[in-house]
Amino acid sequence: MFARRMLVQRSERNPILRPNPSVNWESEAVFNGCPAKKDGRICLLYRAMSSFETVDGVNLRLSRIGLAESEDGVEFYDRRMFIYPEYRWEWFGCEDPRVTELDGKYYVFYTALSQWPPTPDGIKVGVAISRNLRDVEEKHLVTPFNAKAMALFPERINGALWAVLTVHTDKPPAKICLASFENEDELWSEDYWKKWYSEFDKHSLPLQRRPQDHIEVGAPPIGTPYGWLLIYSYIRDYFSPQRRLFGIEAVLLDLHNPTRVIARTDSPILTPGEYYERIGMVPNVVFPSGALIEDDTIFLYYGAADTTCCLAYINLPLLVWTMREKPVRLMRPRENPIITPIRSNYWEAKATFNPAAIYLDGKVHILYRAQSEDNTSVLGYATSEDGVKITYRSPEPIYVPRAPFEKKAALGLGSGCEDPRVVLIGDKIYMTYTAYDGLNARVALSSISVNDFLAGRWNNWSYPVIISPYDVFDKNACIFPEKYAGKFIVLHRMGECIDYELRENLDFTDKPLKHHSWILPRKEMWDSRKVGIGPPPIKIKEGWLLFYHGVSDEGVYRVGVILLDPENPLRVLARSEEPLMEPEEWYERWGQVPNVVFPCGAVLIDDTIFLYYGGADTVVGVATISVRDVLRHLGVEPAPEWVTLEGFIPGAPLTLPAVITTLDGRTFRTEEAYRAVVERRKKEFEKFIFEKLGLPKDASPSAIIEAVKSIMVRLEEELNKVFQEDLSSDGSVKKFVDFVFSHFPHGETFAIKAEAAKRMLRENPPVNLTSKFGCSFVDEIPCDYCDALALASFSEGREYDNRVWKWMEDNVKPEHFEQVSIKPIVVEREFLPMVLELREGTAISRLTGRVIVSTLKPGVGGEFPKLRTFIRIAKHIVELERFGEMWKSFVGKRKFGVSIVNSIREHWGVEALSAHSIFENKNHRIFIERLRKTAEKLREEGHASLAEAIDNMAACYHLASTLPDGTFLPCSAWTWTLHSYRGGKGVPPAFIAYVERDWATRDLLNEIFKRIGLSEEELDRAVTELIRRGKEPENIVRYFFE
Repeated sequence: MFARRMLVQRSERNPILRPNPSVNWESEAVFNGCPAKKDGRICLLYRAMSSFETVDGVNLRLSRIGLAESEDGVEFYDRRMFIYPEYRWEWFGCEDPRVTELDGKYYVFYTALSQWPPTPDGIKVGVAISRNLRDVEEKHLVTPFNAKAMALFPERINGALWAVLTVHTDKPPAKICLASFENEDELWSEDYWKKWYSEFDKHSLPLQRRPQDHIEVGAPPIGTPYGWLLIYSYIRDYFSPQRRLFGIEAVLLDLHNPTRVIARTDSPILTPGEYYERIGMVPNVVFPSGALIEDDTIFLYYGAADTTCCLAYINLPLLVWTMREKPVRLMRPRENPIITPIRSNYWEAKATFNPAAIYLDGKVHILYRAQSEDNTSVLGYATSEDGVKITYRSPEPIYVPRAPFEKKAALGLGSGCEDPRVVLIGDKIYMTYTAYDGLNARVALSSISVNDFLAGRWNNWSYPVIISPYDVFDKNACIFPEKYAGKFIVLHRMGECIDYELRENLDFTDKPLKHHSWILPRKEMWDSRKVGIGPPPIKIKEGWLLFYHGVSDEGVYRVGVILLDPENPLRVLARSEEPLMEPEEWYERWGQVPNVVFPCGAVLIDDTIFLYYGGADTVVGVATISVRDVLRHLGVEPAPEWVTLEGFIPGAPLTLPAVITTLDGRTFRTEEAYRAVVERRKKEFEKFIFEKLGLPKDASPSAIIEAVKSIMVRLEEELNKVFQEDLSSDGSVKKFVDFVFSHFPHGETFAIKAEAAKRMLRENPPVNLTSKFGCSFVDEIPCDYCDALALASFSEGREYDNRVWKWMEDNVKPEHFEQVSIKPIVVEREFLPMVLELREGTAISRLTGRVIVSTLKPGVGGEFPKLRTFIRIAKHIVELERFGEMWKSFVGKRKFGVSIVNSIREHWGVEALSAHSIFENKNHRIFIERLRKTAEKLREEGHASLAEAIDNMAACYHLASTLPDGTFLPCSAWTWTLHSYRGGKGVPPAFIAYVERDWATRDLLNEIFKRIGLSEEELDRAVTELIRRGKEPENIVRYFFE
């Protein structure tokens, strides 16, 4: 998950794989990588291109397929050649691998070249099969016709193998097609393919929008809860090299019938932008070639400029949302145009357009360019109280040409003050505008105090100064509303792109603006010819919104928006792939300059942006859009507003988003869900007290407290009847442990193997433990290695733990773990006194599947020593099983050893909404389910009274309530026994009522998830992922909603 949830983010480590000049076979280029998981690592198969070499008398750069390995999917090592030409059908190159693991084999499909120079009939699909990604067992020519980019689906669908491939890549039009096979042999059966090819159009997916475009399969299909996700290359204007645009798009296919398209993108999610995508063997190329999915994040591997391998992260839910959503657009009010020329006013008789805007004193103040019949531009002024309807319009211009550089250089020329932008900095309004004398267009700067502006003292505008070079056309300028790194940012446009400059101050004397290219036009898109800023940037929680105009090759002006990083405004986070606005209305399509929407002003009122623009260089219009919709247009999830609720126990407030949006677009307030849970828990408590325990409705707080405490008292009494010995000797404790293990249901766990424990102990000897046993070496300790490792968890200190963690991070792999039975170990309290506390010492012991129990000193343990020991053992059993399940889910993911360490070293968290608390509460819920089964077994054995007491404990374990006298009453047996063990008397304080707090918190999260349209399983997956990443103490709600 992302702190700021973007649709697509490039890796900051790009390119992740570069050519190696010292190794000839991959010296020129390494690109189009496709990943596969193997033994907990990620193998990246990639196309490698050599320097020139001779093949059959032909001098060429030969392509082979390389393989590199990684722990994290970003840093790769152990690069080696994997597939190379061996047969005539691949003699001149093996290109662009796509690998899929299925039925214990890795199928690597690739483009095989049999002729040079390449011809369509010499470009076909080949496949190599491997079981270990080290040795190739088989190779086959697959297609007898021109095709590329084939990949298997990673699962059988309705019992059949399915593949996707691109037919006629070199005999356009190309088609992305599907094929299904009864068995593996059909994959390379010539008879099968001849029959299939005779009607391949029937097998194609309808993905190509225009005949002049080209499509090709990108990454092998990925299974998601939403459907099969196919990421593919969409190349606009493929046949026009000067206009060609490589883009990455995606389509969602039905899980059971992949021929059915569920949803697709309407525009690219990624186009060439970074230097490594624009410069290389083939410039301006991004080509998707492989992908992995981890939870809600897609790791997309792609080739950049046919030179390097790169990585981008795609937010899967946002991608699906984007594919299903209708395009976001700015909305025009019916009052448009809101300002038009007044023929009787000579200074604004011809046109009124390109307005600046600022929101002050509860009004929108609009400064618009007004043009007379002799093409002199001045600035008019109007105000609006609602942002749309003009309530005041000045009869005179408020700003006129004063300096020589904005007056006519000769009769008949245009001139004046054009296209203003205004920004408030401190108590002064700064206005930048284009000063034009009919020959030169330059940026001018003037300012006025807020007081003078609001009072209409227009004579107090400062004398304008030119801030751009005198010999360069420069327009579309503004000053950033806030400083960055202590400097002013000035945006402007000298050529076809948006420029920026950082300035120490706003004194431009002898220091005009310089040309630093920043936002560039994009080939063959709506902003392909040139781009320029609109209004000054608008600050929102997610960053800065910079609206801009883009001009297409056809000369149409449209409006888009860019999201800039809140910490570094020069960093672009997202940019419009499609315009937010384009000329549609008559006043935008006809005028002085047809087909123009040109924004210069914007204000943010509440959550609505009012964008003021010129229509066809003739009139002023306004359009509105919510901040949320702008972010949706950009594929960015809005940062939520947070609210603090009082929580479920005193002194433990909960911080949550105030409003949450469901998967189908509805919204609800989290406080509603919170109140629903509070009410439900109140009713549960009352039902237990008044119906289960039989207290009268008017029972006093003291009577209720006594009734709840009596549950714990009775449990201890019943345990004493069944097991009369105290727990002071190891013999009696062993009997008690056997009693618990024989009645409390339990299974196996995924724990470290003895051989791995042996190596760990030998390389990290537990000095204190060997000393306690009177030994000199680990091998002399009189127990097995897993037992010794579990005991070392309690005998050694934090420094030892840190050494073990480091060793595990570097050495532990999935093969070092196995399924084992959970085993108890009983120790004397004097031998390992720390066991009594059951705190950090248990961290390493969890690895072993051991439950360690200590004897108790007579009289120690509070009022409920046996009940506490019973709960401790049972809870520990559940915890070991849960950790085992979690560790098993780490197999196949990146950095297995690091993940294991994160899960146990960081297993803490005091916040109610931490992943730790949610994980722990799931343990308690399982514990309660098994308590009920324990009671059933005891009842069958004739222990009806103990069974009833355990049933009562299970019924109220999660309950708590604030009584009429203000007393907070927790009901969990664990809370009561812990309080008593620590020497407490009376009602346990709220601050130790973790069971009750976390139970209610999980109920709340389940309620929120249910309203969103997500399941409890998805909550648990998110918890597991945070634990794997070492972020267990963090607020899980922020993981989902920030």
